[in-house]
Amino acid sequence: MSRRPSLTGPERTREAKGRSRGQTLAEFGITISLLIVLILGIFQVGYLIYQQYVAINLAREGANLALREKSLDVVESAIRSARPDFDADTKLILSVVELGPPGGPTAGDPIITQRHVAGTLTGASVLGEPPPSSYGAGPTYTAKDLRDSSIRARAPLPNSLTIRQGQSVYVAEIYLKRRDITPLAGVQLPNSLYSVAYF
Repeated sequence: MSRRPSLTGPERTREAKGRSRGQTLAEFGITISLLIVLILGIFQVGYLIYQQYVAINLAREGANLALREKSLDVVESAIRSARPDFDADTKLILSVVELGPPGGPTAGDPIITQRHVAGTLTGASVLGEPPPSSYGAGPTYTAKDLRDSSIRARAPLPNSLTIRQGQSVYVAEIYLKRRDITPLAGVQLPNSLYSVAYF
């Protein structure tokens, strides 16, 4: 068995530098890949927060416009103008909630007196899903029979909202499809964003 000849001082230094260069490249490769994933994740989460902000503002504007306008079609067209790709990735649910008329099966219960749904994204209303046949055509989409128990709100209004006879609460709900701006596979984020506003 032959022994490797012993290296002199300068030869040892050259060999050590070669190994060190390879180790540095490996460490740099690992570090830069982790840094890129971290930066892409920060961009994606930041964009998700921005998209949720857009959903919140659309819901607020929808409820605010529904309060001021007589026609729910006007509200829908305003929201459509704010989102050019409305049908592909959005669902808008506009509702007007009042107390049921006295003396009927819905007396004193919150009922959905007006309901308009636009958009193709899948999503259910927090107030429940009364049958579309219970409502007339646009532009007002008013309930045909206020004593119909199928238009009763299925979920309570938030605690701070109380309705008296003759008062109305305007509700706008919006679903937006989440969009990715980074190619991060395996990151678990919601497929759609939801926001609701009460006026």
